[in-house]
Amino acid sequence: MLWDGDKTINIIDLLVQLKLQPSKSEARKMTQNGGIRINGEKVKDIHDAVHVTDGLIIQVGKRKFIKLQAGEV
Repeated sequence: MLWDGDKTINIIDLLVQLKLQPSKSEARKMTQNGGIRINGEKVKDIHDAVHVTDGLIIQVGKRKFIKLQAGEV
């Protein structure tokens, strides 16, 4: 997935924006149940902000992974 530059975003908004979850409520449930990992570390709070950088790996559930790459617009 290409991402245009560095920025900080709420984990729930990031999951919905990347289409890893269909809605914010589903993203909240998945996060609260411990199903979200960023670079191998479990996300524990739905209010966490993620600093999006090149090479960031997001895992949703057991089998859904995505790696962000910085792209030119």
